[in-house]
Order: sequence, then C-alpha cells, then structure tokens
Amino acid sequence: MDVTEAEIHAEQAALRKRYGTPWIWYGWRTGRWWALAGGRLVEAVSPGELGRAMRTSASWPWPPVR
Repeated sequence: MDVTEAEIHAEQAALRKRYGTPWIWYGWRTGRWWALAGGRLVEAVSPGELGRAMRTSASWPWPPVR
C-alpha cells in the first residue's frame, strides 16, 4: 500500500477521534496499521479493518494472544 504521510495522519486523526485513543499508528516497515485497544495490541491491513479490530479487540485474531 503506497500511502503518503499526510494520508496516514488524516486516517490516524479520524480513528483517534472515533475511538478516543491516541495509540494508533502505521508501521512503515510492516505496511500495517496498529492500535492498542481493549488492553491488547491489534494489527490490520487497512484503517477500515483496524476500526473493526478495535471494536472487536477481545476476539481479534492478530497478533495472537499468548
């Protein structure tokens, strides 16, 4: 996914506003979106998927809970 820094900041701001958490970031090396939600780390391939992961963090499959 080729994204610009401005696009990433816009998506982060929208997700932070919607979910009320500052712990959302884009991993430049992984190309994945990450958040700390529900007390655990969740990973997704897109901002939309990250939103779903944050809503269902307890049952989100990735990364696996140890």
